[in-house]
Amino acid sequence: MPRRPPVALALLLAAACTSAPAPRPEARPTAPVTVPGVTPPAREQACARLVSALPVTLGSAARRTVADPAAAAWGEPPVTLRCGVPAGSSSDEPYAFDGVRWVVHDDGATNRWTTVGPGTQVRVVVPDAYDAQGELLIALSRSLTTTR
Repeated sequence: MPRRPPVALALLLAAACTSAPAPRPEARPTAPVTVPGVTPPAREQACARLVSALPVTLGSAARRTVADPAAAAWGEPPVTLRCGVPAGSSSDEPYAFDGVRWVVHDDGATNRWTTVGPGTQVRVVVPDAYDAQGELLIALSRSLTTTR
């Protein structure tokens, strides 16, 4: 009759063959994760399309030369447009011109109009010297709706 191995030897072999528990990951503080939004090249392309579609005149003001490809200006004092800015505050009451929603901030001598909603955002600064600011924004909104 075959002899059984001693119990102590069987327990030792069983302990040696079992795998040790996996090490636990170290507890580390969490850090913010960067999630890419609109890539700069995409924003640059959207702004280039918009700037090329803007009117040559805005009201009676002629377009002026600017160095920044994401900006435009008309008249004197200049009405300026900047593409690719942060969206206006959605908590402010928006005005709608030709389907584009704008919020306005009175900065004293100028009104700063910023788009809210989908698409690349735009800020237009209109000096108080211009009376019919809504008409200017209607003309700009037409360009925005054709390029969004």
